Amino acid sequence: MWKESYRVGIETVDEQHRELFQRVSDFLQAIKENRPWEQKIDRVKETMSFMQSYVVEHFANEEVYQRKINYPAADEHHKHHEDFKADVFKYAHKMEDEDYPEELSQEFAGKLMAWLIYHVAREDQKMGEFVRKNIEVINPFVQATQDVFKQMLNLEAKKKEIVEINDLYEGKEVNALIGVVGDLTGSVMFSYSKPTALTIVKSMSGMEFEKIDVFVTSALGEVGNIISGNAVSYLASANYRCDITSPQVILGKNQSISLACKEAYVVTIGTEIGDFSLNIALNKR
Repeated sequence: MWKESYRVGIETVDEQHRELFQRVSDFLQAIKENRPWEQKIDRVKETMSFMQSYVVEHFANEEVYQRKINYPAADEHHKHHEDFKADVFKYAHKMEDEDYPEELSQEFAGKLMAWLIYHVAREDQKMGEFVRKNIEVINPFVQATQDVFKQMLNLEAKKKEIVEINDLYEGKEVNALIGVVGDLTGSVMFSYSKPTALTIVKSMSGMEFEKIDVFVTSALGEVGNIISGNAVSYLASANYRCDITSPQVILGKNQSISLACKEAYVVTIGTEIGDFSLNIALNKR
């Protein structure tokens, strides 16, 4: 049953999936063997016991991992798990109450096989793709942001949340947009509230500012330019050859901004002077 195409690229998850596929495959072969049903019941009981433990332990481990990486579809994935977990326990109780009838066991086996293949081949692949994109594309920009804020402002910048968006992004009061060309194409945008924007420029200049003027927007545009340039260097180590365009600064809170990408991620970056958003919308060429 197991195919290499089912791998999601997360070692612990793939190991557990391989074990599950092997267990299910053994279960299917056992109940399809040409021998009396009474001789198969022990294998059915063994499989049901394993499945009840698996759907609790593996699903919980997978969901902890998803929260750790800020997986945007974690809630939807959790619902898939809960629905199937309910089915497993429903069948387990019914089979025990009815002394493991052959027809009900066959019914569960078919459902188990179909659900498992679909879930791993589709839903878990989405998680794997997110992890690959997170490592390859998102992390270089996060790391570059953290480096520059530490070097220029002596501030710790922490990745707090990642949200996937497929539509227009509602910008903040100051938005520094940087285009990316090459092996990856699209844009990166740094979005700041007015207080955070002014505090960042104050930290660099030692001067007080009350409004967003050309000096402030120029400084923030250049900060975005420096971060993106460093990120492109990190991307080169992953064999992505990219360049960046000159920054554009878009002003105005609640403006809807199209990132012109089928998939985009909004990364919330937290600092002691305020949070801001790092919006990454990049496609592989």
